[in-house]
Amino acid sequence: MFHQITVLSFAMTMLSACTALPALAADRSTASAQAGVQYFYGARSIGTKVIASMLVKRTVDRAAGTITEQVTDCDHNEAAKQRVVPYRVEFKVRSDGFYTLEEVLQKSFRGTGQIKNDSWTAWTSHTYSPAQGWMLVSDDQITDRGSHGPSRAALTVKKIYFMDNQQTELAENFVDIDSDRYQTILDSYTKNAASSKLDCELE
Repeated sequence: MFHQITVLSFAMTMLSACTALPALAADRSTASAQAGVQYFYGARSIGTKVIASMLVKRTVDRAAGTITEQVTDCDHNEAAKQRVVPYRVEFKVRSDGFYTLEEVLQKSFRGTGQIKNDSWTAWTSHTYSPAQGWMLVSDDQITDRGSHGPSRAALTVKKIYFMDNQQTELAENFVDIDSDRYQTILDSYTKNAASSKLDCELE
């Protein structure tokens, strides 16, 4: 079980935000999306167990049909060999909403997906790792956190992870944060990555 969760956490690290979609249209309520950059902070769970915290910077060039995702994952498993891991995922989006994606630092996974609505706030994807043999099906949606003000957004993700004839359901839940908060959390993760002082769950 320990090995399974470790491998699963590694795979989910790389996929934590990889299915994020291009910037929203000009009439969308999320201010950071209108600016072309969004910052998210959230967690990945299996059932009620939180297994990782995640930090995401998404940069969108809708005119060029490209997205760059910088993802930093903080594994809650203190026995993990490397608890803080950065990834870079690049997307190429066609005019009909179909897209391809690839993790370009380690060449560790690739996939395809489809935008589900005109506002580009919902999408699906199928991603796989040729080296490790896992596959991931993901359903993602960005919604407005109305009670927190019109400029705040939430990203919710439902995933099914397949490996060795077994499947595991995961959930990821994010809230958007500003660039200063993003940098503060990133600096903390980077500074304490190899330290016993590492705290993945920052307020």
